[in-house]
Amino acid sequence: MTDSAERSNLAPLSRPPSYSAIDTSPHIVNDSPPFFELHHPTATASIQVLQNDTVLFYAASYNLKDVSDIILYAGYDSKGPQLALLQLIPFTKDLKIYVGGLKHPVGDDWDLVRCAESGNKIFHRSPIHRFESYSLGPDGQRVKEKLHWQKTHDRKLGASKLSRSDYKLVDEITEEVVAVYVDCSMRLGTQKGTIRYVKKLGEMAEMAALMALLGLLERSRRHSQAIAPSFVR
Repeated sequence: MTDSAERSNLAPLSRPPSYSAIDTSPHIVNDSPPFFELHHPTATASIQVLQNDTVLFYAASYNLKDVSDIILYAGYDSKGPQLALLQLIPFTKDLKIYVGGLKHPVGDDWDLVRCAESGNKIFHRSPIHRFESYSLGPDGQRVKEKLHWQKTHDRKLGASKLSRSDYKLVDEITEEVVAVYVDCSMRLGTQKGTIRYVKKLGEMAEMAALMALLGLLERSRRHSQAIAPSFVR
């Protein structure tokens, strides 16, 4: 489905103010950890990210040569300014993310989200997807964040024992859970899932975490689509 067709199916929504870049300068913000909802616009693979019923971002999914697999835009559709890019790396479980407005970032512009194994079990090891980003400290200095997404079935975090798509975001330095993604795609409606933060991150780190999660969800969606025809008789 073309992007123009996707936009024609979107429900009319009030568009939030646009912005062309992430403002990393110190400013007064709500210190409460954020909560986001992920929704699929009707009949699309793309995702809208909402907070308090306002569409903040539109994650457009593409499967085209020389186009990033996910492009994140400000606002409710792909007419907003570009905020970030994600590429699935073929034949690996790794991802590449870029936060910014460059249309064709190269080399070190990209940050790697590397898949690794965790746990001591010989079988059923739980893979993690590790990445680094930066937050601003109380004095305005840049603080490196080392994070990873990992699947979880922990009911205390709101996850389901039956779900294969619930994730927790972990701070690798403190080993604390920073956020939890709970998949809602099996329920009725357009809601894909929710992201609940238990610890506030800086905007750059939060954006990197969102892009890494979107990449994991996109890879899972494409894998499901690829194997679905084999069950059709």
